[in-house]
Amino acid sequence: MQLPLQIAFRHMDTSEAVAARIRERAAELKRFCDRITSCRVIVECRHPRRRQGKLFRVRVDLKVPGKEIVVGRDPAAHHAHEDVYVAIRDAFDATRRLLEDHTRQARGDVKLHTVPDHGRIARMLPEQNCGFILSSEGEEIYFKHLRETKG
Repeated sequence: MQLPLQIAFRHMDTSEAVAARIRERAAELKRFCDRITSCRVIVECRHPRRRQGKLFRVRVDLKVPGKEIVVGRDPAAHHAHEDVYVAIRDAFDATRRLLEDHTRQARGDVKLHTVPDHGRIARMLPEQNCGFILSSEGEEIYFKHLRETKG
């Protein structure tokens, strides 16, 4: 990373154990892309006054050349995020997937789905069970129906 990892805690005390886990997960991202220019992680306790049922939100802002990847999930939808380490895991897993997608696109490894060939029927010869299809490029393509229809 060109800029050092930034970790911020909101509405909660700073935790060296949580910061160490974030540093581990951020270091793992380098395996997927070595061109990360900056990474900022914000850990927020959404209900700091509660004794139980505190929900944590982890936001990851990652910058790579040509793109900024931002991941942050609403903890109200994820009650598993009562554990800060689960919230960190989920945020970094989502970041990794987006980073992998960006890296594949940058390398040109993205699968392109080809459009099936298409055209229109130019001529039918029903007595011979065949005909010609006019392709979108203007070529006539011969086709033959292999089975006889029973009438």
